Amino acid sequence: MGERNIDDDRRLAKSAIVAILERRSCARLCLAVELQRTQQVSLIHAMKQHRSAARQMSPCLAGVGPTLKESEYLLSVPIKKLPPNSKGQVRYRFVVDVGVDPGTGKRKQLRRTFATLKEAQAEYARITNRRQEGTFFPPNQITLNEWLDQWLTMKAEDLEGTTIYNYRITLDRVRGKMGHIRLQGLTEESVEEWMQWSLKHGRVRGDKAGTPLGVTSVEMSLARLKDALNRAVTCRLLTINVAQHVTIPRKARKEERKEKQEVNPWNVKEVQTFIQGVRTERLYAPLLLSLMGLRPGEVCGLRWEDVDLENATMTIANTRTMIGNRYVVEKDTKSLAGERDLPLPAPVLAALKSFKALQAKEKLVLGEAYSDSDPGST
Repeated sequence: MGERNIDDDRRLAKSAIVAILERRSCARLCLAVELQRTQQVSLIHAMKQHRSAARQMSPCLAGVGPTLKESEYLLSVPIKKLPPNSKGQVRYRFVVDVGVDPGTGKRKQLRRTFATLKEAQAEYARITNRRQEGTFFPPNQITLNEWLDQWLTMKAEDLEGTTIYNYRITLDRVRGKMGHIRLQGLTEESVEEWMQWSLKHGRVRGDKAGTPLGVTSVEMSLARLKDALNRAVTCRLLTINVAQHVTIPRKARKEERKEKQEVNPWNVKEVQTFIQGVRTERLYAPLLLSLMGLRPGEVCGLRWEDVDLENATMTIANTRTMIGNRYVVEKDTKSLAGERDLPLPAPVLAALKSFKALQAKEKLVLGEAYSDSDPGST
């Protein structure tokens, strides 16, 4: 009887274990089915999000820019794989917004096409990152010559005509070698090459290279170029000023100093010789004024109203300059410090009195044929 009870207990226990295992297997199956269903739901949700992002990021899908052709299909937002061309080449393209045109207020877009997906992805990532950093500037076709014209027009609002003329002259040395280069294609190497060429052959004769330009001339042109490129950076046409760190080599400066002849001022004997040589000249008085330290423009701009012959003094307050050997510009002195009162030495005073009397005689003789460039000028 006892053995029979033990066998029954074993059978019951075995049945219980089998039942537990069956329940566990069923539970695992249910769990697997649930997980599969959950994954499918997540996948569907992810695909919906992907399509939504595609609509927002791709100008073609958003209805902006070129219409998506049936032969083009989305590869990865917003890069598209184009069908093979006539040569059997597969290409990859994306279109991305690059800001707003300040002139028209319209959105500007950039379209780029590459031979490989890797190149397209790298360029898209670069543009996107730089846009977020605020350092991306849309490409443009403006040449250096075109930008220099725009910059000089802007500068003309603040500078005098003679200064703008000098700016144009100094920048003409740059235009010949680099003016045709796209502004965004300009490199530090191209500026360096221009500088070295100018120091050797900068004085162009027609289409042929000439003799070297002086260090000061090249330095002035380089300074104006840097100013213009700095403004281009401010206007968001350039990322950096590629000429910023280009400088005249110290070796070139030393060589010029060795070759440059030192000009010494005249001594007393040389001044006396000059005075004796021009004593009979009509412009004897103005030539004497030049010996008093006046600039040529100050001598030419001196008016009789600025000369006090009774008290032997004169006031420097006006200048005259010739621009391009074509026309005369009259203006105030270069700075407030340039406006000054000077005493007139006895020989200069006597020469000015004689010159004024000579002008009066010439006017009387010529009558209406006499021409005054300025009624009050000397």
